[in-house]
Amino acid sequence: ASGLNGWVDMSVAYGGAGFIDKQRPDLGPPRFDILDKIKNRILTTIQQSVLEYLTKSYNVYSSYAPFNKLDLVCTDAWCSIQGLGEHNPIHSHALSDIVCVIFPLVDIDVTFNKYTRNIDHEYPGSLVFHSQSQDAKFGKSSYTVFPEAGKIYIFSGNLSHYTIPFFKNGDKRISVSCNFSLSENFYNLRRLNRGNRN
Repeated sequence: ASGLNGWVDMSVAYGGAGFIDKQRPDLGPPRFDILDKIKNRILTTIQQSVLEYLTKSYNVYSSYAPFNKLDLVCTDAWCSIQGLGEHNPIHSHALSDIVCVIFPLVDIDVTFNKYTRNIDHEYPGSLVFHSQSQDAKFGKSSYTVFPEAGKIYIFSGNLSHYTIPFFKNGDKRISVSCNFSLSENFYNLRRLNRGNRN
């Protein structure tokens, strides 16, 4: 993750530069579109992490590994700066194959907890993944992580997720998110036999 150094400064700079998206307040905090700003700076590093995830994880595309940079297109990238009481409601990125979220800054006092449910370590500021499965009789339908600054979280675009609000003045969480889709190149080559991918 050494290529991710400096994201706090970059995220704050983009936020201050006025790339704010016109977004309805009921859909979460304002976001700053940054795809054009990161194309020549950090996107290659993020894309490499996503390609590694595709190669190492078990998924419906596993038989087409190894993957290369032509197989993947970043369709959207944005920065979100959240403060007191802000969160993202449950949602998915159904039009994307893969999503990644990086947290350049996580400055949240988890001991200042007004979120009373607090099951499964759902501390203020947590990121919760929720399976589409309706039947959780034989396993968990959700997985919770407390985001760590500098780590990248990669997951399927159809996986529902949300964040838990935090309630202490001065706490802040900055996230950088990217949507990726498998490219036309990938699908064209998929139609051919696998031997022609090399």
